[in-house]
Amino acid sequence: MSQACSSDRGFSLLELLVSTAIISIILILTVSMLNQSSDSYGQIRASVTSDREARFAITQLTADLSGACFHRDSLFEKSVTAWPKDRLGFLTLKPIHSQTEATCIGDGCAVSYYIKDLKIDGKVIRCLMRGFRESHDTFTALRSGDLNSLFEERENLDEPMAFGVISFEARPKNKR
Repeated sequence: MSQACSSDRGFSLLELLVSTAIISIILILTVSMLNQSSDSYGQIRASVTSDREARFAITQLTADLSGACFHRDSLFEKSVTAWPKDRLGFLTLKPIHSQTEATCIGDGCAVSYYIKDLKIDGKVIRCLMRGFRESHDTFTALRSGDLNSLFEERENLDEPMAFGVISFEARPKNKR
């Protein structure tokens, strides 16, 4: 007696095509979700970085203003552009350890803040700049009566404090 061999072992072509289609859909959805989570992570990281820069800029500005001294030649330029680019310059008291030893002759320093477009890695980025003039330069300018020179931009001395800044607006509080 001979029995016929059945060929019901394995998967049919239709079953293989359907399972391949289902696995492909699952893989596409997984890759899409990974891309979205990667984009979200990048946005959160950029937000944390900008928040850190803003906190640093506000902390530094607060420290500079806390020791500020009034002088009639302090700089206060208000811009009239749609995105304000005010300039602020004033005298402040800074501890001796915040200056270089060679040019430190006291605690009176000059600080200025302004917006400048810098080219970084081939991109133009608007930055909040801080100019710091040590006590030697400050006292020399006070003796000569030329405080405006302390608040001018100096490319080799001024440093960016925050990147991607849209505007900088400084308005004095009115006394009543």
